[in-house]
Amino acid sequence: MQANVTNIITWILRLIVAAVFLLAAYMKLSSAPMMVDEFNQLGLGPYFIYVTGICEVIGALLVLYPPTTPWGCLWLLCVMVGAFIANMTLHKDVLHVFVFVVVLGTLFFLTRHHVMKMVGGGTA
Repeated sequence: MQANVTNIITWILRLIVAAVFLLAAYMKLSSAPMMVDEFNQLGLGPYFIYVTGICEVIGALLVLYPPTTPWGCLWLLCVMVGAFIANMTLHKDVLHVFVFVVVLGTLFFLTRHHVMKMVGGGTA
């Protein structure tokens, strides 16, 4: 029973993370005016918005595929470092960044056995 509940929670978190990051990527890759304005205010230029959107798509896809979920979490945590810096610079609001760091950290913890098998052959 415990493994089944953990599996359900893990899939719910995977779907939430993927949906949020795919939506954020869509906003960037479609050049939504709000996103373009924010990247311009940060002085990152017009191309970095596409780099960020592609990074979000890659992370979301990694999270959805179970063997790569922890790697996707680590990838998206790196993206969240940039989001933290951007939000501190523009909005002085980082609450949603911290919420997603906690969600990504939880998902990483729940799927860490994939990393342990690949890196050390052990179990977590």
